[in-house]
Parts: sequence; C-alpha cells; structure tokens
Amino acid sequence: MNNIFYRPFLNMDSRALAKVWNESSYLSLYGHEISENKFDELVLSNLFFDPRHLIVAVDPTSRAVPSHSAAVNTAFSLSDGEIIGFVHGGFGPNKTGTGPDQSVGYIAQLVVKNRDDQDEIREKLLHEMEKTFAQMGISHIYAGSVYPNAPFYSSVIQGCELNGILEKDPHLPKLLTQNGYVLVGTHHIFRFRVRRRIELDFYDELRIQDELDLIYPDQYETDDYEHLIQTTCWENCFYSQMWQKRFILVERATRTPIAWVGIRRLKETFASSHFGLHQLFVKEEHRQKGNAKLLLKLVLNEIQRQYPNPTVELQIPAVNLPALHTFSGLDFNLTSTGNVYARKFSEAVNDDSLQNSVSDEN
Repeated sequence: MNNIFYRPFLNMDSRALAKVWNESSYLSLYGHEISENKFDELVLSNLFFDPRHLIVAVDPTSRAVPSHSAAVNTAFSLSDGEIIGFVHGGFGPNKTGTGPDQSVGYIAQLVVKNRDDQDEIREKLLHEMEKTFAQMGISHIYAGSVYPNAPFYSSVIQGCELNGILEKDPHLPKLLTQNGYVLVGTHHIFRFRVRRRIELDFYDELRIQDELDLIYPDQYETDDYEHLIQTTCWENCFYSQMWQKRFILVERATRTPIAWVGIRRLKETFASSHFGLHQLFVKEEHRQKGNAKLLLKLVLNEIQRQYPNPTVELQIPAVNLPALHTFSGLDFNLTSTGNVYARKFSEAVNDDSLQNSVSDEN
C-alpha cells in the first residue's frame, strides 16, 4: 500500500481504466463489461471532460511488458506501473444550462480493482478528489451522480439513468458515511414488462381523438419539434445519445409539445428488447391533468406493438410522489435504489488541513 501513488489522468490510461472497471465489483453490480473504445467515447471524449478531475491510483511495483502482444490486454500505463483504481469528479450545470457550475463538486465515479487493500485505496482516492476540489475553493461535495449533475457515466452503465450509489454497493455507502458524508437524496429504478396493450380510459380516448397527437421517434425531422422542447446546451452536450429519440405529446390545434419522454435501447436479445425511458417532462401549465400517465400508456403500447416481449425501465426520485403514484398504477416494479450523499466543510481548505479534517471527524 505504501508504494501506491496517485496522479491525474494521462492519455495513455484509457485501456487501463476500462480494465479496472471490468475487474472491480462494478462488473457484478451492473452485469456488463466496458470496452476501451466505449469508455473513451462515452466518458473521456465528453466536451466538459477535464483530466485534472480524473485521478488514478498506480501500483509502481507492477509494470507492463512493452511488447505489442502484451500491451493489447494490459491494465498498465507504460510510464509508471499498473493502474488499480480511479476517482472521477465533475460539476453540474449552471442555472441557465450553458456551462458547468464550479461552486459545487460532484464525485461521479470511484472504482478500485478487487484486491486485498482495495478499501484503503478507495478511501485514499476519495481524499485525493476532495483535495482537488478544495484547491478550487469548493467546500460542498456530492457523491453519487444523478441527472443532471456530473453525468459522465450515464451511457456507460446500461440502466435507464444513473440513480446515485446503489444501496447494494458493498463498499461506497460505508466509506462515505465513515468519512462525514450524509444521505441527501434517494432515487428508484422501476421496470415494466409489457405483455399486453394497456387500455385507455374513456377520457383519454376522447382526448386522443379530439385534442392530442403522439409523435413517434423517426416520424419527424429533428428541427420540427426539438427547438420547441425545453433543452439546454448542457443536456445537448451530455445526453445527445440518450436524447436522440423522443416520444412527444402535442396539441393538435397548435402543434405545440406539451409533454415528452426520451427513449434509449439498452439491450436486445432474440426473446426480448430492453428500453430505458429518460426525463419524462410535462410543461407546468399541463400538469395535474393526467398527461404523464397518458403519454406513458401510449409509449408502452407503441413499444409493445413494435417489439416482442419488451421491458421498459425508468428512474424516479423518491420525493416525486405524483410520479411514483403514476408508475405504481401502471404496474412498474422497483428493481434498484440508489442514494446521493453530501459533505460540506466549514470552509474551503488546503491539502493538509482537508486530510486532517477528514481524519479528525472520524
């Protein structure tokens, strides 16, 4: 443990980071591997990616063999040893959604390979991320990413969205609470297996006949409706792949969108198709009128019409009681729960005092 050191990300590290992910507890938690190319595409190529906020743990006692055949599957940086873990921080959007708000830090990911000293490395990476934020004058830090904050890994983890740190994670909840973090938010992932058409009630049938239209993905050009939907530069940068398809509920008379939901294909097998729904949104003046539930019924019916045995999932904050009521009425089942943690230091601190602050509180 004493030989392990910590440094910012270097361009040569991408293969090693993917391998760390694949040799960590995340593989069993989320059930899939990530390739170097996908990691580079979905995380490192992000417009707001800053290598100073991705910190790696390096074991210098292990070094790569600099031959072509050995380098193909290695977890090594050829310069200084084996990368055994990393922590990735970032920022949420500012109020206008035009860029990052660098007054609050978010820890988006903390991953360490399965090894005997992984708990010590994990805690050291946490402190290194805290020190990096402290050097920027940041004293308020969140751990656990949910939309729209620090969303680097939303496309890497093949769920509908990040929902914070999973309650079943065997490491991070304990690590954070032992280091002064408190639970500040809970998010649920619900899943629905569509096996039959969902019947609309009489009122919904009338509205569809007389007032509303459902616009399907691929039925419209991007500029036809996208410019009318309330998205920001931040969403377009971070969620372009997730938002590339939307179902849109529009008023027939004005052709104005009143509600929409994004859809993403998560995985497909011969027997079934798996979809994630993203950021169901109803304009404020059209809420409390059953529009969210109507939109979901229409979307689920359309998915069921096109695909055999589809499964659909989405994320709901625990505090969103109307949404929880809507989905429970559609027989969605809770599949996982994630939490967001936060810690606020009394003042912005330097490297040494931050380490002391963390140690003194525990």
